[in-house]
Amino acid sequence: MSNDRSTNVKTPEGASRPDDDRPPTPPDAGSVHADLCEVARGLMTQYGNLDLCAHVCLESGASFPILLQNCGEPDAREAFADRIRLLTMAVPTRYVAISMEAWMLAVDEPPHGEPPPIPSQSDRREEVVVLTCEWSGGATASWIHAIERDENGDVVGLRHRDDLDSTQFDGRFANLLPPPEMMTEGIRGTARIALRQAMCPVAEEIFKAADGPRPDPGSSAADPTHRRMH
Repeated sequence: MSNDRSTNVKTPEGASRPDDDRPPTPPDAGSVHADLCEVARGLMTQYGNLDLCAHVCLESGASFPILLQNCGEPDAREAFADRIRLLTMAVPTRYVAISMEAWMLAVDEPPHGEPPPIPSQSDRREEVVVLTCEWSGGATASWIHAIERDENGDVVGLRHRDDLDSTQFDGRFANLLPPPEMMTEGIRGTARIALRQAMCPVAEEIFKAADGPRPDPGSSAADPTHRRMH
């Protein structure tokens, strides 16, 4: 998702309605959503905010979160997205999920030629948690949850806006996985060198998780959707 202007009714900034020719949603999407929502709800109710986070699941079955660092810097989000793309080029990745807070605004379509309003600048904006996921096969899914607060302003829960489940996001946090046909051993090797420079020593832990022995097909560890993404 980006900070660009909204292009559709009842969608957060950087969102759009999907085309009908997208790959079908994988069968584990429900489990991925449940894990993401559980973590987001816990953080929101305990701390009152949700830091931007990428939940990366490798083909090996290992999964781990990567949090945005230096969020006050002007290009921090762009650099964060680029680092995730570098990671998915360096190691075979099954999916990348993004969780973040955002603003949403329900509006009518603007008159022809006029730009749509910017949700973050409207006094009618709505707080939401946005969860998105992109799989290596090209499938995507998204889930939007309204943030519910009590009379003191404390977060008490998240309400799933299932009427917006078909929302598709573009911008800096889209296309985080490379097309499979472009990946060669040479490209992966170069990406690993760059990732070591960008994320050392974290990169070594990622490589160890990616290159380690694969779990037995019958074990729960073989299905990354059974791993909690804390």
